[in-house]
Amino acid sequence: MEIVPQYPIANSIYQRFRSFIIDTDRAYDFVVLILFYALEHRLDPSKSGVVRMCIFVLQTLSAEQKFGKCLNKRFEEQNTLPQSMIIPGFSGTFADYLIMVCSPSASLIVC
Repeated sequence: MEIVPQYPIANSIYQRFRSFIIDTDRAYDFVVLILFYALEHRLDPSKSGVVRMCIFVLQTLSAEQKFGKCLNKRFEEQNTLPQSMIIPGFSGTFADYLIMVCSPSASLIVC
C-alpha cells in the first residue's frame, strides 16, 4: 500500500516508468491492484486520499493510447482475486471489468 502514494510522483516525473507499466503485462496487475485499494477504502473517510490517488492514477494511465489498447485483453484470472473483487459470472476484457467495478449500479465506487 505504501507504493500507491508514490506512483503519481513517479508517473509524472519518470515517463520511462510509466512506459514500463504500460508496455509490459504489469499494466493488468496494476489496474486490478489500484481498483482493489480504491474499493477496499472507499467507505473509510480517513482513507479518502488513497481512493483519490487511485482514481488519479487510473485517469493518468487512461490518457495513454497504449494503455487503452492493452485493456482489450481477456480477463480470465478472476479466481486469483480477493473475494470482494470477484464479479460472479463475469466474462470479458479488462476494460469491461474496469467499467463494471466502477459502475454505480454495481454498488461499488462512483468513478
